[in-house]
Amino acid sequence: MEGAFHSRPGLFSWDGLDKGTACLLPVLPQDLSGKGADFGCGYGAISRAVLEIPSVETLTCVDADARAVACCRTNMKKYKGRADFLWADLTTEQSQLDSLDFIVMNPPFHEGKTEDAVIGQKFIVTAALSLKPGGRLVMVANTHLPYEQLMGTLFTHVSKLYEGSGFKVYEAIK
Repeated sequence: MEGAFHSRPGLFSWDGLDKGTACLLPVLPQDLSGKGADFGCGYGAISRAVLEIPSVETLTCVDADARAVACCRTNMKKYKGRADFLWADLTTEQSQLDSLDFIVMNPPFHEGKTEDAVIGQKFIVTAALSLKPGGRLVMVANTHLPYEQLMGTLFTHVSKLYEGSGFKVYEAIK
């Protein structure tokens, strides 16, 4: 990934690109368009890649960590007018966003040091509620996490764009 990122200790993968995002970026659909969101944006590695797609009109960068939102805001200065920022808990199903054309995400699955797939499942539910009919979800997840069945109940079509290095990248259409 080109260009350094502003980050800080305590944020997820604060000192370098995480493996999941590294798996997502090469298969990120380049035909994303319209109004979208990056759920769990962190410092903005995925957000930057999405905003490089010319057909993306706006991207709302959302995270529950205010420090992450602040770092993302700094990293997205180049995209002034196309990037918005929201400090919100996406596990509540109340993302304050609706009728989105697409959502990208690398959802967290740890609460402290404890693994918890429910966090990612709640992100998926919130994504389904936030997308308009025909909207797209593109997400990366560890291969062992149980997301396929839930996605199959919330979306009309789910496909795997990539699997390897312990990760899967999905695209789901609402």
